[in-house]
Amino acid sequence: MVNGCVKYSMVIVTPSLPKSVRKTVLLIMSSCLSFKIFFIASIRVSTLSGEVLSDNTSLISAGCSLGAYHAVNFAFRYPHLFKKVIGISGRYDLTLQLPFFNDLFDSYWDENIYYNMPCQYIANLWDEGKIKLLQSLEIILVVGKEDAFLEINHQLSESLHKKNINNILYLMEGEAHKAAYWGKLMQICL
Repeated sequence: MVNGCVKYSMVIVTPSLPKSVRKTVLLIMSSCLSFKIFFIASIRVSTLSGEVLSDNTSLISAGCSLGAYHAVNFAFRYPHLFKKVIGISGRYDLTLQLPFFNDLFDSYWDENIYYNMPCQYIANLWDEGKIKLLQSLEIILVVGKEDAFLEINHQLSESLHKKNINNILYLMEGEAHKAAYWGKLMQICL
């Protein structure tokens, strides 16, 4: 627990949990600054080895800020696992130097970094099988019109559209990169 918040990097919520427990977990996460990614599943989670879920039509990857980066990157790399991805106030290229946000790799770049930066690899994606899987994914990106990550969100959305991968880019008034908005926005997007 950090500052009264449970620190999550991943949470799995399934219908097998009592409804009150699911609501409590989501409320804790939506009000906590330290959550990164969470998944909501109605059946069960498969492995990343490529096994197909018995029903992947209910799995959602979602996150805010750095959690949005992880949620989007994870869903794009493993689209067979998800029906939907939500990224709120996300930064989808951590190698860029931005006002108030450093290049998190200090100018280091290699193939591993490339394939984990959605703004870099989506623009150059030519694998028809992967594109088809991404086309079946509901993609929602949300960013404020005054957010530092506005241009990155536009770039990712445009790259997806160029590959005929539908996505919705919601632009909020002002700066939406604030935890106070994230819980409300997540509830709307879910």
